[in-house]
Amino acid sequence: LEKSAILSGKGRKYLRDLFRFLKPVQQSPKSRWVRCFSAKRDGWAARTFHEKCNGKAPNIVLVSVGGRYVFGGYSDVAWTMSGRGYQSSTKSFLFTLRNKNGYRPEKLPLKRTPDEQAIWDHRSCGPAFGDPWFGCGRDLFIADNAGGNKASCTEPHKYARPQGATSDGPCDVFAGEHRFTPDEMEVFHEVVD
Repeated sequence: LEKSAILSGKGRKYLRDLFRFLKPVQQSPKSRWVRCFSAKRDGWAARTFHEKCNGKAPNIVLVSVGGRYVFGGYSDVAWTMSGRGYQSSTKSFLFTLRNKNGYRPEKLPLKRTPDEQAIWDHRSCGPAFGDPWFGCGRDLFIADNAGGNKASCTEPHKYARPQGATSDGPCDVFAGEHRFTPDEMEVFHEVVD
């Protein structure tokens, strides 16, 4: 995570907060987080994300919007290209490091565990957390070719909602608006030495 382009230049505070969120779920204190995907380097195709990151878990997804907002999700479940759909998890969570409302970083756990719909795993999209709710589609959804469209969105339902969010429906706290175009996405997986 120290090599994250999204976190570079943001100060050590972002890394400290992220490691604080990860500490309870890390496999070992000596773990390293290795980048398997960067949209700026690898492109925005969902297929490329899956080719580079499938089978690598646990993993963390970092998203940047407008160079200002930083958020993402952690999954203890590996991505696949099977198109099998939902995956269960007890440890997955969403997080925001810097958001529209300026609230301090926040970890957003699953509302109940285990949750059979914690992760949406499908070859037609990038990382997706949660189930369909209202119009968005997922709690955190990164669309295919997300850097060139406004189809990615946040609408927490399975995961806790951040401070300042309404109780249900679309959520603009993460990215400044409910539907967004990310400018970078990175995915890291945990490696135990």
